[in-house]
Amino acid sequence: MSLLNDPLLISLHPTHQPRSASTARSQPRTQPKTQPKTQKRVGAFRRRRILVAALSLFVVASGAFAQSAIANKPGVGYQGVPRTVIAAPGDSLWNIARRISPTGNISSLVDQLVRLNGEQVSVGQIIRIP
Repeated sequence: MSLLNDPLLISLHPTHQPRSASTARSQPRTQPKTQPKTQKRVGAFRRRRILVAALSLFVVASGAFAQSAIANKPGVGYQGVPRTVIAAPGDSLWNIARRISPTGNISSLVDQLVRLNGEQVSVGQIIRIP
């Protein structure tokens, strides 16, 4: 009898671990599913790159929006909502001009008031101020 074919010697060998037929069929040998470290690093780098790209896009878009908001400031020719004064009894364009500009020459201001409101002022009239 050969030593290699002897079932008693094979079962006593230290590297041989006998398995029953039922456990061999019910539990197949599978390797644990683990990702190598390089794949984990690649995924982390990909996420970081996406985050940096998104933040960069946000900064560029914010800058463009802010630039357009600054560029749309009203210029010299801008006609905003005019300020107004309601004429009281005894008011004239000269009195209103003096209230607007208490010191200095008001003749140019009176000329502008005449162009905007006409020459006559009546009580309760809304006087537009340049």
